[in-house]
Amino acid sequence: MSSGRFSRYSLRTTDAPAATAFYESVLGHGGDQIFPLHEQALARGARPHWLGHIDVADPAAAAAPLLAAGGQQLGERPDGVVVLFDPGGAIVALGGVAAPSKAGVVRHVLRARDAERVAARYAEIFGWSIGERFDLGGETYRTLAWKAGEPVAGAVGEITEGVHPQWLFFFGVGSLAEAISAVRARGGVVIGPSALPDGARYTVCEDPQGAAFGLMETAGTFSQ
Repeated sequence: MSSGRFSRYSLRTTDAPAATAFYESVLGHGGDQIFPLHEQALARGARPHWLGHIDVADPAAAAAPLLAAGGQQLGERPDGVVVLFDPGGAIVALGGVAAPSKAGVVRHVLRARDAERVAARYAEIFGWSIGERFDLGGETYRTLAWKAGEPVAGAVGEITEGVHPQWLFFFGVGSLAEAISAVRARGGVVIGPSALPDGARYTVCEDPQGAAFGLMETAGTFSQ
């Protein structure tokens, strides 16, 4: 039975061996999978990125309303997984979840054009709950839960200058300071750290190949 929530996280990158060594140092693992960006994706100008897979029974059917709302299909794999740009410009995969994730993602943040409209479409399709507004560093977000009444799983916000549409995934770490040190030692970039209104500490990073990701101390309130 499909869950209608993110259940797998894969890194698509330009140097898979180097990325594997980087994430093993920072996180102790490489998410659910690390593999090279396809030549066709590179030709389209794709940059390295973490790709989240939403667990659905019928990927094509789930993709249809996103495409009708202005999304763009990028491909359909032999296993039926559909990869697309959602109506706000963020890349996402539908389907392809064969086992529980080992990535340890604790927060999911959608940055998009016309973010509230896009979030409403996700909510209609997957039953997600878009909740209260909150301010973070002068930017306004709305909370995201997989279902009404469940713990907050992330947030939705409008893109700002210099930020491209994306799903940004935050990996849980026991010590944010130690993880930040590992990122810098391995040639990554750290933007932060910062704190949520509830005090949970986090930071946004880029790996040496340019893929964005987040780190959050596991005492935070956001869950997979």
